[in-house]
Amino acid sequence: MRYTTSAGLALILATAACVTAPEEDSCGAKALSNLVGAPVAAAEGIGVGRTVRILYPDTARTEDYAPARLNVEVGYDGIITSLWCG
Repeated sequence: MRYTTSAGLALILATAACVTAPEEDSCGAKALSNLVGAPVAAAEGIGVGRTVRILYPDTARTEDYAPARLNVEVGYDGIITSLWCG
């Protein structure tokens, strides 16, 4: 039994080593960080060539992960509070 467990563990570790983590800023959020604190209208036009999701406080959200999607979170006052990928 010990041989089977060790072989299984080795297979899991080898498979895990092949998986690469998604790029941290795959949607370009860092380059647009200057928009934080600006009105949501300042984000107009940033969707050209990318997927953008604008999230207001009461917006329903899906939990799917899309690394290339830019999420723009907006407060009740219409001010951008954060940007992130996913």
